[in-house]
Amino acid sequence: MTIFTMGPGRLRGVRPRAAARIPTGTVAQTVCSSSLLLAAVALLPACSNEGAMWVERLPQLEPAKRAIQEGASVDLLQLPPASDGFQLDRVELRPPAPKESDVEEVRQGRAGATRILSDQRLSFTSPLGTNFEQSLPSGDWSGASLLFDVALVPESEDVDTDESLVDLLLSAQLLSGGSSQELARGRLELDEQGQHRWVSLAATLPAHLAQGAAWSLSATTVTGKPLPHVMLERRLAIGAPILIPARESESTRAPDVVLISIDTLRADRLGCYGYERDTSPNLDRLATNGALFEHCSSPSPWTLPAYGTLFTSSYPTEHRAGVSEKADIWVKGGAASDYKRQGQSLALEAPTMAESMARAGYMTAGIYSNPFLNPKSMVDRGFGSYTWYQYNALSAVQLAKEWWQAKGAAPRFLFLQVTDPHYPYAPPSPFDERFAGRSLDSIPNYPHPLPALRNNEQSAERKKLLSDLYDAEVAFTDEQLGAFLELVRAGEGPNGTLIVLHSDHGEELWDHERFEHGHSMYEELLRVPLVFHWPGQIGATRVAGRVRSMDVFPTVIDLLGLPLPENLRGTSLRAHMGDEPLALELVSYSESILWGRPYVEFDEAKALTLDGYKVVVGDNNGLVQLFDLSADPLEKRDLAGEMPARAQELSELLKKHFERAEAASARGVEMTIREAEYERLQRLGYFDSKEDSKPGDVEQAEIEGGDAEEGQE
Repeated sequence: MTIFTMGPGRLRGVRPRAAARIPTGTVAQTVCSSSLLLAAVALLPACSNEGAMWVERLPQLEPAKRAIQEGASVDLLQLPPASDGFQLDRVELRPPAPKESDVEEVRQGRAGATRILSDQRLSFTSPLGTNFEQSLPSGDWSGASLLFDVALVPESEDVDTDESLVDLLLSAQLLSGGSSQELARGRLELDEQGQHRWVSLAATLPAHLAQGAAWSLSATTVTGKPLPHVMLERRLAIGAPILIPARESESTRAPDVVLISIDTLRADRLGCYGYERDTSPNLDRLATNGALFEHCSSPSPWTLPAYGTLFTSSYPTEHRAGVSEKADIWVKGGAASDYKRQGQSLALEAPTMAESMARAGYMTAGIYSNPFLNPKSMVDRGFGSYTWYQYNALSAVQLAKEWWQAKGAAPRFLFLQVTDPHYPYAPPSPFDERFAGRSLDSIPNYPHPLPALRNNEQSAERKKLLSDLYDAEVAFTDEQLGAFLELVRAGEGPNGTLIVLHSDHGEELWDHERFEHGHSMYEELLRVPLVFHWPGQIGATRVAGRVRSMDVFPTVIDLLGLPLPENLRGTSLRAHMGDEPLALELVSYSESILWGRPYVEFDEAKALTLDGYKVVVGDNNGLVQLFDLSADPLEKRDLAGEMPARAQELSELLKKHFERAEAASARGVEMTIREAEYERLQRLGYFDSKEDSKPGDVEQAEIEGGDAEEGQE
């Protein structure tokens, strides 16, 4: 196993101790998320297939250009430290993770296992052996709380750490009037793999605090002996530091915000959107008491461009996340040479929702499962802590509960992302039998290889089975999220909690003889749920007009009364949530497919919807479709031949949208996907595996029944 640090223009390797193996099923206490999460989880065997730490240098901080709001929390990463030698870094700790087959991953998830794949903090790093020091912001901070996390990160090249690292004693001090006072003490210990992991410290400032005070952090050996030479070549990371006033009045204590995003969730599979099956009682209650938008369009039929738009309120062509030359050449002519694209990361110029929340004094955290949201995609910008987990919504809610309870003193912004409705559908028992009428364990060789499902005609039985399992995943997710929503309601602050329900895209279940997502612009992919819930502030209402995922960012900021960043493409929906919501019909524009030829007849497609009519244009080859969504919501009748003038009008408008987006396009950076991330994305269907890339089929016996043990190892 190698620990990697990413510095300016080079990759540096550090060899840690040999990893200790933990028996499968061992129950232990682990540190994860942005607090000391003392959670009983099933730990899985360690292995040495992937690096364990990434550190990315960020530009030096400029002095704060905004006034500190009196009585509100302050993200201390916004203020430069007083000590020399500090850096502002993204510090990502990556515990070793074993390679798993599709079958093994399904088994682990259904068994309730949890694994942390990446645990990141936006951090100050400071040379070990020197004190980190930062002046407190102006104002009265008497009795305030100081919260932060600490880890140790490598600084020099080729450091042999086999027997060199030792436990550290951490001491947070208050510096005032020439004297010092210890505020908190903690211990940074080596874990089973011989590495330092995040540990959380909390301190309370004195009741009477003089102006001009500062705080500092130092680290010494537990024994009092000098630090080993190799440790002096390391840096202390101070992650997600925040200062919380002792008393926040109702006028200054901001409401908490939870953004729940369910990957691959079709709006029409929720009860609140008219589905006849009881898949979503908890989410239905949330929607019944909030503002539900009946027609919300995603900017893309797959994950990364869709989340880039959610976080930046800009089109994929502008923010670049998941976009490559394949999408750019669409309007210029030509064809892409490789339909499996190497996309770009989120452009640095694009302001994010989490950055806006952090600047407003929110403690920010992202908890996610889809590998495309990993820090290499840059969509994590603004999150003080950012945790990638396996395996399902049970794991997500466990982590969310612990972070939520540990960080209750400050206004909280939590992005909680779950991927359960994403293939392979593997709902735990008894949810697997709820709609399918049989256990998942009775299906040999499950999950079926995705290329075979994409490429070949499937029987009616197989289609029904997978649709039933998809619904079961939605029901399982709903139950888990219901437990978290209950916790949120029970501990609400004086101004309550704004909860947003969202999905990045839907799922094709052979509605148009295609399966999964990423390769068309039909409504089963682009129509997603959108609900805003804030008791006392948002009334119960249903809004029929068309809105977009890109409207979430400006709406949240507007609802909170925060300043809107410039150049957001989206529109605030606040005025449409009252007892008499204003009518609206926004133009929706979607682009950037993932799977082109040979799966579909084009390399890239774009869609635009206005006044109930939707046009889809594929490549530059004249492929145009037109649908009247008001009369034909299932898109069964292409009207392009019957209404050529309308199709031409909308096609020209679509082209203008693309050209405007291209003119405002930020500069993206090619995103490099590490081997372990590639393998997980491959299992989720984003890349073909070498074994499964050829057309094939799945035995019908797998659907009709038979010995559950046959064909399994």
